[in-house]
Amino acid sequence: MGTPKGDYYEWLPGNGEGFELSAEKSKEGIRYQVERRLSFQRNAGLTHLYYGDGRGKTSAAMGTALRALSAGHEVYVVQLCKKEGSGESRMLTKLGAHVFYGKDTDGFVSGLDDEAKKMLYHKQTALVKEVMERIRKDGSKPALLILDEACAALRYGVIDPQTVFDAVVRKPTKLEVILTGRKPPKWLISACDYVCEYSCIRHPLAAGIPARQGVEF
Repeated sequence: MGTPKGDYYEWLPGNGEGFELSAEKSKEGIRYQVERRLSFQRNAGLTHLYYGDGRGKTSAAMGTALRALSAGHEVYVVQLCKKEGSGESRMLTKLGAHVFYGKDTDGFVSGLDDEAKKMLYHKQTALVKEVMERIRKDGSKPALLILDEACAALRYGVIDPQTVFDAVVRKPTKLEVILTGRKPPKWLISACDYVCEYSCIRHPLAAGIPARQGVEF
């Protein structure tokens, strides 16, 4: 995943920044792997991962979006594996956030057939690349990017892992990144600065109470 690809300038970090690498010796020689981005700038953006079976991952991310908007930051929300309609996204849009949706159909990604997953893979990969390019062009002030349900997109193979890696490790200096979801890959846990696991002790769903508008969505 983190094998360096591209030329020198594509990997050139900002002042006071660098990369943590691991090395492995093989018959072909030494193989280097980029594990995470390091930054010693006081105001540099960092990366967050909120994951686990407990409720509150997206809620925490959207709460941070509200805080960032109030500080005058640009906010970009990419709701992967979700269609338009969540309550927080409608309100964040009214407050000036840029909100994008990876999916336009009902149902869970886990229930899609192979052809539908392939189409979603190309759509969501292109969407994240497009948003990242927009952020780089508009990079005059601090910004926040939320990749909601990134873990699900990676788990079900409906986004390019390298595209997510680049958004986390090869991001602009001033960009803060938040990723959410269940069962993240090990490389993503290693790459992030904040890693918070949400465990589920009790949930109304076990008692047959479905998601409620204004609370869960």
